[in-house]
Amino acid sequence: MIIRRPLLIACLCLLGFDTVSAAQSAPVSGVIRFSGRIVEASCAASGTRHASVELRDCPQASTGQMFSVTSVSAAGRSEPPQQVFVKMIADTHEQEKYYDQRLLLTDNKGHPIMTGNYVVTLTLP
Repeated sequence: MIIRRPLLIACLCLLGFDTVSAAQSAPVSGVIRFSGRIVEASCAASGTRHASVELRDCPQASTGQMFSVTSVSAAGRSEPPQQVFVKMIADTHEQEKYYDQRLLLTDNKGHPIMTGNYVVTLTLP
């Protein structure tokens, strides 16, 4: 009886292990659903010294973009916010896959803004 008990325990352990491993390898059925959009790389942006912003290699899918400009003043300064507009001065919209644009930051009279710190936000459709 002493020899049979360890043998019986070993057989039960192996049987239990076999059942667990069979359950883990059983095929699983179901449905996986993906949703979202295919996102293309956005434009490469760079600023220049003359209040202009260049957008290069913009995908054609980004046509119809909207711009907003926010003035950022230094901490502690109480300057009144200046209204800033974005004027497009160059555009290479052609029948190619990518295009370039040059934008100019102007005041309400259309003059280029030469001083200040601004955040230009480009919103793509």
